[in-house]
Amino acid sequence: MGISRLTAFRIVGLGLGLCLCACRSSVAGRYELDLEETKACVAKAKLDDPEEAQMRDETIKLLAITTVDVLLDASGKLQSTTELKGHAPRAQKSQGTWRADGQRVIMKVEGEGDTSCAVDGQRLRCEKPKRNKLLTSYVLVRK
Repeated sequence: MGISRLTAFRIVGLGLGLCLCACRSSVAGRYELDLEETKACVAKAKLDDPEEAQMRDETIKLLAITTVDVLLDASGKLQSTTELKGHAPRAQKSQGTWRADGQRVIMKVEGEGDTSCAVDGQRLRCEKPKRNKLLTSYVLVRK
């Protein structure tokens, strides 16, 4: 019993649209998914059964064809666009807000829990509420 591609796409889009960290002036900008770092996060996910292992492999394949663009505006607004390459143009767009909280960025998209991201140089290492074991952590990199 795996998740459908559309459900996985929505989870990836909403989750990734939530992310980002630190001081607005230094963190504001455009980010994309750091595919290799995010695949490593998914690969490390603790799984309880073989079915989840298969879902992990499918999630990694899905990430490979996913394009994510996140804009953190200096005014505190967030815009995110997620697309699956090679599929009908069904870009998922999300809007929300973000704020600095020490060395973290807290992102909020309507209907989703807060996503907390640690600032790590040009990367944002994000953790989101546990809706799906495989996509609780991901990494964005400044474009």
